Amino acid sequence: MKQPIKPVAILKYKEKQFLSLDDLVVSEEPLELRLLFDVDGLLQEKSMAVTMRTPNADYELALGFLLTEGIIRNTKEIEKVFHCPQVPPEAQGNVLKIVLKKGIVPQLVSSERHLYMSSSCGICGKASLEQVNLHCSRAIVFEERISPTVVCNLSDQLANTQLLFRHTGGLHAAAIFDAQGNLLCLKEDIGRHNAVDKVVGELYSKKINPDHKILFLSGRAGFELVQKAALAGLGMVVAVGAPSSLAVELAQRMNITLIGFSRGHSFNIYSHAERLKRE
Repeated sequence: MKQPIKPVAILKYKEKQFLSLDDLVVSEEPLELRLLFDVDGLLQEKSMAVTMRTPNADYELALGFLLTEGIIRNTKEIEKVFHCPQVPPEAQGNVLKIVLKKGIVPQLVSSERHLYMSSSCGICGKASLEQVNLHCSRAIVFEERISPTVVCNLSDQLANTQLLFRHTGGLHAAAIFDAQGNLLCLKEDIGRHNAVDKVVGELYSKKINPDHKILFLSGRAGFELVQKAALAGLGMVVAVGAPSSLAVELAQRMNITLIGFSRGHSFNIYSHAERLKRE
């Protein structure tokens, strides 16, 4: 059984010192939901969704998804739910089968967004990491060494510029800075993924070279957000919140410096710490 947390070694910057520490990050793994149902005496199997999740409460996640998408009407329509054992070892626990009772036909026509809950791919973390590698046509270029003071100042700059957040308090923000900490682009959205897509779109529409640029996130750093940074060619991701385990693995593999818990005058470095100046 996959665990909901994973240990990682980090470099912490606090009070103008770098400290080597052990830390815990939340696990992130893909989960594929497969629905099995009877149609005129023939058993049909349909892949319903692939989503990134923390490995726990998989059954509840599946039931909630089927109910809120209107695919089933109540849990009495379900015969059994189980993790599929016939998958590669690295994907064990990442494929869940939901078998409907005989005569129950799922409402698939009325649910058009059930195919993929996210842009993630693969049924194991390894497959997801490799998929990003395949789609990255642009090499990460980041040869600058960044001052810790620059990193510490990013959050304040963002807070002073988030006009919509100031009025509503209900938005995520993504921003792109240069290596000196100058704000180049800022976008806000109710969805953190949308905010990143918007800011990357602006970066490229303005024909700004992504080399030596920093992506700043107002929330946590999950796999899909680091994936977007990799595909955009951004070599440093700084987040106010925590990274996930798969985000850390992806950052290590894709030559991205990943920083989390950037608050006040401290932050944690989860990958490629060599880009931070030792002041």
